[in-house]
Amino acid sequence: MAMEQILEYNRTFLQKSDLIQRISHILEPEDYNKVIAAYEMAEDIHLFQSRRDNTPYFFHVTRIVKIIMNELNMVDAEMYCGAFLHDALEDSDVLNLETLTYNFGPYISYVVDVLTRFHRLRIDKKLDNNPDSYLNRLRNSSIDCIIIKLTERLDNMRCLQYGLKANPIQYIEDTCNLYVPLGDSFDHPAIEKLIQLIKLEKNKYFN
Repeated sequence: MAMEQILEYNRTFLQKSDLIQRISHILEPEDYNKVIAAYEMAEDIHLFQSRRDNTPYFFHVTRIVKIIMNELNMVDAEMYCGAFLHDALEDSDVLNLETLTYNFGPYISYVVDVLTRFHRLRIDKKLDNNPDSYLNRLRNSSIDCIIIKLTERLDNMRCLQYGLKANPIQYIEDTCNLYVPLGDSFDHPAIEKLIQLIKLEKNKYFN
């Protein structure tokens, strides 16, 4: 009997069939349909996009939801949708906030807007891409935005060993010095768990 192939972490992702199996019995039909729609929209938007480690960008998007589900043990349709779509406005030439709100409601649209560093279709792009402005938006956002952002940084840190970032040490330092403190104002077990997991990844580089 052949051994099952074990994929490197950066080549793993949440398959649609696994997502359906996981949420079909725990979400209300309306929420279930939104999550599947968010998965499909993200898959379409990121279809031809790859990362520096030569993996599909969509894999990263789905792993964020996978971490939220499996490691944070959170059942939250709006958070799943926000995570799937967190970079949709950056990477789509046609999607805007109005369309996002129409399809997923105002709160999910808000979460995606906060998490978006650079709006492709917005006119004031220089202001939109300002790092300080982005961090300030996050600092004043909801806990869902912070959880998704820290989960995104965690997933990227787990991929640093595969050459994801040109300067992995700088990415770790930015994560710990700029993004982890965003969770300081929230007393929530998911934030605490994320900080622990991020520190574990950091320790692989700073013993």
